[in-house]
Amino acid sequence: MKTVGCYHCGAHAHRPYAEENGFTLVKCEGCGLLYVTPRPSDDEITAEMRSGLHRGEEVLDRVGHFIDDKVDGYRHVLADLFAGRTSPRGRWLDVGCGHGELLVALQSSFEVEPMGLEPCVPKAEAARRRGLDVTPSREVAPGSLQALSSLNVFSHLPDPVESLRTWTRWLAPGGLLVLQTGDSASLPARHHHRPFDLPDHLSFANQRIVREILERVGMQVVRRRHYRHGDIPGWQLWRRPYRDMWLLARRRHDTPVA
Repeated sequence: MKTVGCYHCGAHAHRPYAEENGFTLVKCEGCGLLYVTPRPSDDEITAEMRSGLHRGEEVLDRVGHFIDDKVDGYRHVLADLFAGRTSPRGRWLDVGCGHGELLVALQSSFEVEPMGLEPCVPKAEAARRRGLDVTPSREVAPGSLQALSSLNVFSHLPDPVESLRTWTRWLAPGGLLVLQTGDSASLPARHHHRPFDLPDHLSFANQRIVREILERVGMQVVRRRHYRHGDIPGWQLWRRPYRDMWLLARRRHDTPVA
């Protein structure tokens, strides 16, 4: 187990927020980020991402399967995010692509070359069986991508700041990032959707925190959308229904490539 501080503001002062599956979710006293500490070591997190099995008092199996309904949902969101904008072209990498639903949506939405990066080996293998260009690891040259997406990945990352900094370097100047995550860190614990799925989820942010991180690594948010969160049970939706946050950001031209 590893004790960590806040990856956003660097503070170590925090207060308990909730407990689940043998782990404690805390709220940063500096910026309000919710994060797990102590948490599994970096090696354990890597191994669990590869297998899709996350261990606590109970083992969470997050391998799952291809969901057809997601494809139509992604097409709708992409049309909303890019409404009135020039459609992207060129190489598009989906980081944490899962079984490849977004890649399928991209094939019929834009004239792009869709590729996937999925560290969970069973998911990557399932996506390849569908004929999708998906690998568990991938060498990406700086400035070589025109677009990058990462859906429902931010909360699983040990250090989202460093991950987003790397992804920004992969984008060409002016390249686009589509980021989906929850907007829930500002909620009191009694109103936060459950389960937290700890330790698969390592943190929960909000719109302000994610925007500040994107600006710090050299991205500029150009569009934001909130939708009803389909994974939240219906009985919880009446409290805070629009917590599924999608951001479209552009890599600033003054951001160094290397």
